[in-house]
Amino acid sequence: MDVNCLPDDVLSKVFSLLPPVMLLDSVPLVCKRWHQLSKQPDSWRNFNLTFPSDASKKQLGELSRFAKAAPYINCLDFSDIEALNPQLSSIVYSLINEHKIIKILHTMETSTKKMRAFNKSMLQKFTPSLREVFIPLVSPDSISEEYHANINKMLTLVSEIPHLQSLGFKRIAVQEFKNYKGQLGKGCPSLKKFVLQSRFKATGVWNCLIFDVLKSKKDLLQEIDFEIVCEPVEKFMAAVRGCHNVETLKVPIGILPVVDHMSKLRSLGLYFTWFFDSFVITPLPELMKFIDESPVIQNITELTLSSSHHCRWLPEYNAAVNQSLEALAKRSKGIQVFRINNLRVKERVLNLFFSQMKNVHTIILHKCSESILGNHINIDPKNKKYVIIEDFRVNSKSAQEEFENIVQKLQSSQPQLVMVFSCRIVDYDESDESGSSDESDDDSNFDDYDYYDDEYEFTYFDYLRNRYGEDLSDSELYAFMSSDED
Repeated sequence: MDVNCLPDDVLSKVFSLLPPVMLLDSVPLVCKRWHQLSKQPDSWRNFNLTFPSDASKKQLGELSRFAKAAPYINCLDFSDIEALNPQLSSIVYSLINEHKIIKILHTMETSTKKMRAFNKSMLQKFTPSLREVFIPLVSPDSISEEYHANINKMLTLVSEIPHLQSLGFKRIAVQEFKNYKGQLGKGCPSLKKFVLQSRFKATGVWNCLIFDVLKSKKDLLQEIDFEIVCEPVEKFMAAVRGCHNVETLKVPIGILPVVDHMSKLRSLGLYFTWFFDSFVITPLPELMKFIDESPVIQNITELTLSSSHHCRWLPEYNAAVNQSLEALAKRSKGIQVFRINNLRVKERVLNLFFSQMKNVHTIILHKCSESILGNHINIDPKNKKYVIIEDFRVNSKSAQEEFENIVQKLQSSQPQLVMVFSCRIVDYDESDESGSSDESDDDSNFDDYDYYDDEYEFTYFDYLRNRYGEDLSDSELYAFMSSDED
């Protein structure tokens, strides 16, 4: 089939899957039609522009080239930038002045006056097209009234984005800010997703902001992702529980009982962290009883287990984690998608999950150590579509070879299985069963943790959104996925 027989919209979608450098240097040279299509927003619909904190002048030069040429940028990510230089400032000025279409914006930190000014300008310019905003908040060395006013101005601008569906904050060494006026609760008419990443419990004004959004958007929110809890915990749990239309929930294990009124919940994520004792919020016996009896738990089709940070747990906490997971595994018969992210789970418990999950088609293991699987991956390849093992960590060359042999056996036993894996050798003490492999207890390591370190990958959900529309809910996506003959 001649590719030129394809309609313009189909060919543009094909172009959108190509590396952006090809859209600049190769595609336009083929013919006049391809040259014209390479300049269309549809050809750039998957293009993400991310600025690393340690970008060299050469890298910034390439980023500048893409920023000027791309008519559409799916995601513009400045969240790792810790300091501005003239070259980076020039790129930001160019983006703002040309007023491009930006769908997702991860702003800069808020630690300098110039960064805060850039953030406000970007929010103002990209308001018509924005669907997602993520703000990393970092306090300057000295807090001024200007800082408080600027943060509130940013929140006001965010609240005025008409089609904003996802709002997230990352608290990094941030002090309290003053005079929150309830902007987010009064605005954000289309908000569906609310995210908060932080090291510590929310207090003071943060509580006001969080409770304001949860209370005012309880009928709109379909996805909540909170790595932390607010105080008072009882009030916080009541506020989350009131969001009865939630379809995707990620919360610390200690507040799992909030799902008891979420009849639409299908995707559950649980954080395990040492910053507060989850099993004080909900004692282990009470938690296991809830898991065993809750009708909502058995309706879950997607389960994610995550450790918030590389950390060394106390043995008794680690034991409680595995006990709660064992109870959860026994109710996991309906799971279709199973993820583990940077979490150590006993082999017996993990294999219990695998033996119970008869309907699972996708397994994703991310940043896991070899102890999570022991000597055997007891994954029955039957009915599996995807097995993705990313950044798998072993402590010897022989262990790496053994892991690769296991992967090859899985691939050969089920040729239609899509198997993606990566493995690296790290140095850690296997005798430490309660902790992670390659990080120390020093708090300074926490600054290296990246919440958004996944590279962009074109998924089946992206295909469905391309085919049926950008703003599909999770439930609509699952419905299409189960009925789509392709």
